[in-house]
Amino acid sequence: MQALILAGGLGSRLRPLTFTTPKPLLPLVNKPLLLYQIELFRKYGAKEIILSISYLREQISDYFGNGKKYGVKITYALEKKRLGTGGGVKNSEKFIKEKTFISNSDIIADVDLEDMLDFHQKHKSDLTMTLFPVADPSAYGLVKTSKDGRILSFLEKPKFSEITTNTINAGFYLFEPELLNFIPNGVEYSLERELFPQLLKKGKRLFGYIHSGYWQDLGTPEKYLDVSSDILNGRLKYPISGRKKGALIAGKGSKISGNLKIKGKLVCGKNVIVEDDVWINGSVVLGDNCQVGKEAKLADCIIFANTRIKEKVEIENAIIGRDCLIGAYNKIGKETVLNDKSLAR
Repeated sequence: MQALILAGGLGSRLRPLTFTTPKPLLPLVNKPLLLYQIELFRKYGAKEIILSISYLREQISDYFGNGKKYGVKITYALEKKRLGTGGGVKNSEKFIKEKTFISNSDIIADVDLEDMLDFHQKHKSDLTMTLFPVADPSAYGLVKTSKDGRILSFLEKPKFSEITTNTINAGFYLFEPELLNFIPNGVEYSLERELFPQLLKKGKRLFGYIHSGYWQDLGTPEKYLDVSSDILNGRLKYPISGRKKGALIAGKGSKISGNLKIKGKLVCGKNVIVEDDVWINGSVVLGDNCQVGKEAKLADCIIFANTRIKEKVEIENAIIGRDCLIGAYNKIGKETVLNDKSLAR
Protein backbone atom coordinates (compact mmCIF):
# COMPACT_ATOMS: atom_id res chain seq x y z
CA MET A 1 0.00 0.00 0.00
CA GLN A 2 1.14 3.54 -0.81
CA ALA A 3 0.08 6.76 0.87
CA LEU A 4 0.51 10.41 -0.08
CA ILE A 5 0.23 13.12 2.57
CA LEU A 6 -0.29 16.71 1.40
CA ALA A 7 1.91 18.71 3.77
CA GLY A 8 2.75 21.86 1.82
CA GLY A 9 0.27 24.37 3.25
CA LEU A 10 1.13 27.62 5.01
CA GLY A 11 -0.90 26.88 8.14
CA SER A 12 -2.05 30.50 8.13
CA ARG A 13 -4.88 29.95 10.63
CA LEU A 14 -2.33 28.78 13.21
CA ARG A 15 -0.10 31.83 12.97
CA PRO A 16 2.07 32.99 14.68
CA LEU A 17 3.11 29.40 15.52
CA THR A 18 3.57 28.56 11.84
CA PHE A 19 5.79 31.56 11.09
CA THR A 20 8.74 29.48 12.30
CA THR A 21 7.43 25.89 12.29
CA PRO A 22 5.51 24.18 9.46
CA LYS A 23 2.12 22.95 10.64
CA PRO A 24 3.00 19.25 10.13
CA LEU A 25 5.72 19.62 12.79
CA LEU A 26 3.62 21.38 15.43
CA PRO A 27 3.58 19.23 18.58
CA LEU A 28 0.38 17.40 19.44
CA VAL A 29 0.81 15.84 22.91
CA ASN A 30 4.56 16.17 22.30
CA LYS A 31 4.62 14.39 18.93
CA PRO A 32 4.63 16.10 15.52
CA LEU A 33 1.16 16.32 14.02
CA LEU A 34 2.33 14.56 10.85
CA LEU A 35 3.54 11.54 12.83
CA TYR A 36 -0.07 10.64 13.71
CA GLN A 37 -0.90 10.13 10.02
CA ILE A 38 2.35 8.32 9.27
CA GLU A 39 1.61 5.88 12.09
CA LEU A 40 -1.99 5.42 10.93
CA PHE A 41 -0.86 4.48 7.42
CA ARG A 42 1.87 2.21 8.78
CA LYS A 43 -0.66 0.47 11.03
CA TYR A 44 -2.67 -0.53 7.95
CA GLY A 45 0.31 -1.78 5.98
CA ALA A 46 1.68 1.22 4.08
CA LYS A 47 5.35 0.61 3.40
CA GLU A 48 5.96 3.76 1.33
CA ILE A 49 4.73 7.24 2.18
CA ILE A 50 5.09 10.22 -0.14
CA LEU A 51 5.21 13.64 1.52
CA SER A 52 4.24 16.57 -0.69
CA ILE A 53 6.05 19.51 0.92
CA SER A 54 6.62 23.18 0.14
CA TYR A 55 6.51 25.73 2.99
CA LEU A 56 9.53 25.35 5.34
CA ARG A 57 10.07 22.00 3.64
CA GLU A 58 13.64 21.49 4.84
CA GLN A 59 12.42 21.28 8.44
CA ILE A 60 10.05 18.45 7.50
CA SER A 61 12.56 16.45 5.46
CA ASP A 62 15.28 16.95 8.09
CA TYR A 63 12.98 15.70 10.84
CA PHE A 64 11.57 12.59 9.17
CA GLY A 65 14.53 11.71 6.95
CA ASN A 66 14.09 8.52 4.94
CA GLY A 67 11.43 7.22 7.35
CA LYS A 68 13.40 4.19 8.56
CA LYS A 69 13.07 5.34 12.17
CA TYR A 70 9.26 5.22 11.76
CA GLY A 71 9.07 1.85 10.00
CA VAL A 72 8.29 3.20 6.52
CA LYS A 73 10.08 4.50 3.44
CA ILE A 74 9.50 8.23 3.01
CA THR A 75 9.85 9.93 -0.37
CA TYR A 76 9.58 13.70 -0.81
CA ALA A 77 7.78 15.49 -3.63
CA LEU A 78 9.01 19.09 -3.50
CA GLU A 79 6.72 21.92 -4.59
CA LYS A 80 8.84 24.84 -5.80
CA LYS A 81 5.72 27.00 -5.89
CA ARG A 82 2.32 26.60 -4.28
CA LEU A 83 0.26 24.09 -6.26
CA GLY A 84 -2.83 23.51 -4.11
CA THR A 85 -4.16 20.09 -3.18
CA GLY A 86 -4.60 18.89 -6.76
CA GLY A 87 -1.31 20.31 -7.98
CA GLY A 88 0.45 18.67 -5.05
CA VAL A 89 -0.97 15.29 -6.08
CA LYS A 90 0.06 15.81 -9.72
CA ASN A 91 3.55 16.88 -8.63
CA SER A 92 3.87 13.50 -6.85
CA GLU A 93 2.83 11.52 -9.94
CA LYS A 94 6.25 10.01 -10.67
CA PHE A 95 6.21 8.28 -7.27
CA ILE A 96 2.68 6.86 -7.51
CA LYS A 97 2.73 3.26 -8.71
CA GLU A 98 -0.66 1.90 -7.61
CA LYS A 99 -3.96 2.86 -5.99
CA THR A 100 -2.95 5.29 -3.29
CA PHE A 101 -4.39 6.72 -0.09
CA ILE A 102 -4.20 10.52 -0.06
CA SER A 103 -4.78 12.74 2.95
CA ASN A 104 -4.48 16.32 4.11
CA SER A 105 -1.79 16.59 6.79
CA ASP A 106 -3.90 18.55 9.29
CA ILE A 107 -6.57 15.86 9.74
CA ILE A 108 -6.59 13.72 12.88
CA ALA A 109 -8.80 10.65 12.51
CA ASP A 110 -8.93 6.94 13.28
CA VAL A 111 -10.21 5.87 9.85
CA ASP A 112 -10.27 2.10 9.27
CA LEU A 113 -8.25 2.08 6.06
CA GLU A 114 -8.61 -1.66 5.55
CA ASP A 115 -12.39 -1.36 5.61
CA MET A 116 -12.19 1.67 3.32
CA LEU A 117 -10.11 -0.34 0.83
CA ASP A 118 -12.65 -3.18 0.91
CA PHE A 119 -15.44 -0.65 0.26
CA HIS A 120 -13.47 0.85 -2.64
CA GLN A 121 -12.93 -2.53 -4.29
CA LYS A 122 -16.47 -3.77 -3.68
CA HIS A 123 -17.93 -0.73 -5.45
CA LYS A 124 -15.31 -0.71 -8.24
CA SER A 125 -14.72 2.92 -7.35
CA ASP A 126 -12.37 5.25 -9.21
CA LEU A 127 -12.18 7.50 -6.17
CA THR A 128 -13.38 6.82 -2.64
CA MET A 129 -13.72 9.78 -0.30
CA THR A 130 -14.06 9.48 3.45
CA LEU A 131 -17.17 11.28 4.68
CA PHE A 132 -17.89 12.36 8.23
CA PRO A 133 -21.27 13.37 9.70
CA VAL A 134 -21.28 16.66 11.62
CA ALA A 135 -23.92 18.43 13.70
CA ASP A 136 -23.53 21.77 11.88
CA PRO A 137 -22.44 21.27 8.27
CA SER A 138 -22.89 24.90 7.20
CA ALA A 139 -19.16 25.73 7.52
CA TYR A 140 -18.03 22.80 5.39
CA GLY A 141 -18.33 21.45 1.89
CA LEU A 142 -21.18 18.94 1.81
CA VAL A 143 -21.19 15.68 -0.13
CA LYS A 144 -24.52 14.18 -1.18
CA THR A 145 -24.64 10.44 -1.90
CA SER A 146 -27.11 7.79 -3.04
CA LYS A 147 -28.16 4.93 -0.77
CA ASP A 148 -25.28 2.76 -1.98
CA GLY A 149 -22.75 5.54 -1.33
CA ARG A 150 -22.24 6.85 -4.87
CA ILE A 151 -21.47 10.56 -4.79
CA LEU A 152 -24.14 12.65 -6.52
CA SER A 153 -23.06 16.24 -5.86
CA PHE A 154 -20.79 18.62 -3.96
CA LEU A 155 -21.93 21.81 -2.25
CA GLU A 156 -19.43 24.28 -0.77
CA LYS A 157 -20.50 26.10 2.42
CA PRO A 158 -24.24 25.96 1.78
CA LYS A 159 -26.99 28.25 3.01
CA PHE A 160 -29.24 26.74 5.66
CA SER A 161 -32.02 26.21 3.11
CA GLU A 162 -29.63 24.22 0.89
CA ILE A 163 -28.58 21.69 3.54
CA THR A 164 -29.99 18.26 2.69
CA THR A 165 -27.23 16.10 4.20
CA ASN A 166 -24.78 16.32 7.10
CA THR A 167 -21.83 14.44 5.61
CA ILE A 168 -18.69 16.41 4.84
CA ASN A 169 -15.47 15.69 2.99
CA ALA A 170 -13.15 14.36 5.72
CA GLY A 171 -9.89 14.78 3.78
CA PHE A 172 -8.97 11.09 3.26
CA TYR A 173 -9.13 9.65 -0.28
CA LEU A 174 -8.35 6.44 -2.12
CA PHE A 175 -7.27 7.19 -5.71
CA GLU A 176 -6.90 5.02 -8.75
CA PRO A 177 -3.73 6.28 -10.50
CA GLU A 178 -5.56 6.88 -13.81
CA LEU A 179 -7.24 9.92 -12.23
CA LEU A 180 -3.92 11.76 -12.33
CA ASN A 181 -4.53 12.25 -16.06
CA PHE A 182 -7.30 14.73 -15.22
CA ILE A 183 -5.00 17.07 -13.26
CA PRO A 184 -3.03 19.70 -15.22
CA ASN A 185 0.75 19.95 -14.83
CA GLY A 186 2.57 22.71 -12.97
CA VAL A 187 -0.38 24.90 -11.97
CA GLU A 188 -2.28 25.55 -8.76
CA TYR A 189 -5.27 23.24 -8.80
CA SER A 190 -7.81 22.10 -6.20
CA LEU A 191 -8.98 18.55 -5.62
CA GLU A 192 -12.09 19.70 -3.82
CA ARG A 193 -13.27 22.58 -6.01
CA GLU A 194 -11.97 21.50 -9.44
CA LEU A 195 -11.01 17.84 -9.81
CA PHE A 196 -13.86 16.16 -7.95
CA PRO A 197 -16.69 18.07 -9.71
CA GLN A 198 -14.93 17.44 -13.04
CA LEU A 199 -14.75 13.70 -12.36
CA LEU A 200 -18.49 13.67 -11.60
CA LYS A 201 -19.22 15.37 -14.92
CA LYS A 202 -17.04 12.81 -16.70
CA GLY A 203 -19.13 10.00 -15.20
CA LYS A 204 -16.36 8.57 -13.05
CA ARG A 205 -17.34 6.30 -10.18
CA LEU A 206 -16.95 8.36 -7.01
CA PHE A 207 -18.10 6.87 -3.71
CA GLY A 208 -18.35 8.16 -0.16
CA TYR A 209 -17.14 5.97 2.70
CA ILE A 210 -18.83 6.99 5.96
CA HIS A 211 -16.43 7.25 8.91
CA SER A 212 -18.20 7.14 12.26
CA GLY A 213 -15.14 7.20 14.53
CA TYR A 214 -12.99 10.16 15.55
CA TRP A 215 -12.29 13.05 13.17
CA GLN A 216 -11.06 16.60 13.54
CA ASP A 217 -9.53 19.23 11.28
CA LEU A 218 -6.67 20.69 13.28
CA GLY A 219 -6.70 24.03 11.51
CA THR A 220 -7.30 26.61 14.26
CA PRO A 221 -5.99 27.19 17.81
CA GLU A 222 -9.40 26.23 19.22
CA LYS A 223 -9.39 22.88 17.40
CA TYR A 224 -5.74 22.34 18.28
CA LEU A 225 -6.63 22.58 21.98
CA ASP A 226 -9.70 20.37 21.46
CA VAL A 227 -7.73 17.53 19.85
CA SER A 228 -5.06 17.70 22.54
CA SER A 229 -7.78 17.39 25.19
CA ASP A 230 -9.43 14.52 23.31
CA ILE A 231 -6.16 12.54 23.34
CA LEU A 232 -5.54 13.20 27.04
CA ASN A 233 -9.08 12.14 27.92
CA GLY A 234 -9.19 9.04 25.72
CA ARG A 235 -11.73 10.26 23.20
CA LEU A 236 -9.07 9.56 20.58
CA LYS A 237 -7.21 6.38 21.45
CA TYR A 238 -3.52 7.06 21.09
CA PRO A 239 -0.64 5.89 23.32
CA ILE A 240 1.11 8.60 25.34
CA SER A 241 4.70 7.87 26.33
CA GLY A 242 5.84 8.42 29.90
CA ARG A 243 5.36 7.22 33.45
CA LYS A 244 1.70 7.27 34.50
CA LYS A 245 0.60 8.17 38.02
CA GLY A 246 -3.08 8.97 38.38
CA ALA A 247 -3.91 11.97 36.22
CA LEU A 248 -0.22 12.64 35.49
CA ILE A 249 1.96 11.22 32.72
CA ALA A 250 5.60 12.32 32.99
CA GLY A 251 8.48 11.72 30.59
CA LYS A 252 11.96 10.51 31.45
CA GLY A 253 13.96 12.80 33.75
CA SER A 254 10.98 14.93 34.80
CA LYS A 255 10.78 16.21 38.38
CA ILE A 256 7.23 16.87 39.52
CA SER A 257 6.45 18.25 42.98
CA GLY A 258 4.59 15.85 45.25
CA ASN A 259 2.00 18.49 46.13
CA LEU A 260 0.92 19.16 42.56
CA LYS A 261 -2.84 19.69 42.43
CA ILE A 262 -4.57 18.27 39.35
CA LYS A 263 -8.22 18.60 38.42
CA GLY A 264 -7.97 17.17 34.93
CA LYS A 265 -5.00 15.66 33.06
CA LEU A 266 -1.34 16.64 32.78
CA VAL A 267 1.18 15.26 30.27
CA CYS A 268 4.83 16.24 30.63
CA GLY A 269 7.62 15.60 28.15
CA LYS A 270 11.19 14.74 29.14
CA ASN A 271 13.13 16.68 31.80
CA VAL A 272 10.20 18.83 32.89
CA ILE A 273 10.34 20.58 36.26
CA VAL A 274 7.11 21.45 38.10
CA GLU A 275 7.65 23.20 41.44
CA ASP A 276 5.48 23.27 44.58
CA ASP A 277 1.80 24.19 44.78
CA VAL A 278 1.11 24.27 41.05
CA TRP A 279 -2.54 23.92 40.03
CA ILE A 280 -3.61 22.08 36.88
CA ASN A 281 -7.16 22.35 35.55
CA GLY A 282 -8.53 20.67 32.43
CA SER A 283 -6.07 19.30 29.86
CA VAL A 284 -2.48 20.56 30.00
CA VAL A 285 0.57 19.48 27.98
CA LEU A 286 4.13 20.55 28.81
CA GLY A 287 6.86 19.99 26.23
CA ASP A 288 10.38 18.71 26.89
CA ASN A 289 12.53 20.79 29.29
CA CYS A 290 9.69 23.06 30.41
CA GLN A 291 9.84 24.62 33.87
CA VAL A 292 6.81 25.70 35.91
CA GLY A 293 7.35 27.87 38.99
CA LYS A 294 5.67 27.77 42.38
CA GLU A 295 1.93 28.43 42.67
CA ALA A 296 1.42 28.73 38.93
CA LYS A 297 -2.05 27.91 37.61
CA LEU A 298 -2.38 26.23 34.22
CA ALA A 299 -5.74 25.42 32.61
CA ASP A 300 -6.48 23.86 29.20
CA CYS A 301 -3.22 24.89 27.56
CA ILE A 302 -0.34 23.59 25.46
CA ILE A 303 3.18 24.68 26.34
CA PHE A 304 5.89 23.91 23.77
CA ALA A 305 9.40 22.68 24.63
CA ASN A 306 12.01 24.70 26.56
CA THR A 307 9.55 27.28 27.88
CA ARG A 308 9.95 28.66 31.40
CA ILE A 309 6.95 29.74 33.43
CA LYS A 310 7.80 31.63 36.61
CA GLU A 311 5.96 31.63 39.95
CA LYS A 312 2.30 32.58 40.29
CA VAL A 313 1.71 32.77 36.55
CA GLU A 314 -1.83 32.02 35.34
CA ILE A 315 -2.37 30.58 31.85
CA GLU A 316 -5.79 29.56 30.56
CA ASN A 317 -6.92 28.22 27.18
CA ALA A 318 -3.71 29.27 25.44
CA ILE A 319 -0.87 27.91 23.29
CA ILE A 320 2.67 29.00 24.17
CA GLY A 321 5.49 28.40 21.67
CA ARG A 322 9.02 27.08 22.19
CA ASP A 323 11.75 28.83 24.21
CA CYS A 324 9.40 31.37 25.78
CA LEU A 325 9.81 33.08 29.14
CA ILE A 326 6.66 33.97 31.08
CA GLY A 327 7.65 36.20 33.99
CA ALA A 328 6.23 35.96 37.51
CA TYR A 329 2.61 37.03 38.16
CA ASN A 330 1.70 37.25 34.47
CA LYS A 331 -1.79 36.27 33.36
CA ILE A 332 -2.11 34.80 29.87
CA GLY A 333 -5.76 35.00 28.85
CA LYS A 334 -8.10 32.86 26.81
CA GLU A 335 -7.34 32.17 23.14
CA THR A 336 -3.82 33.63 23.38
CA VAL A 337 -1.22 32.18 21.02
CA LEU A 338 2.43 33.14 21.58
CA ASN A 339 5.13 32.49 19.00
CA ASP A 340 8.48 30.87 19.77
CA LYS A 341 10.90 32.91 21.91
CA SER A 342 8.19 35.24 23.21
CA LEU A 343 8.98 37.15 26.39
CA ALA A 344 6.34 38.24 28.92
CA ARG A 345 7.95 40.14 31.79
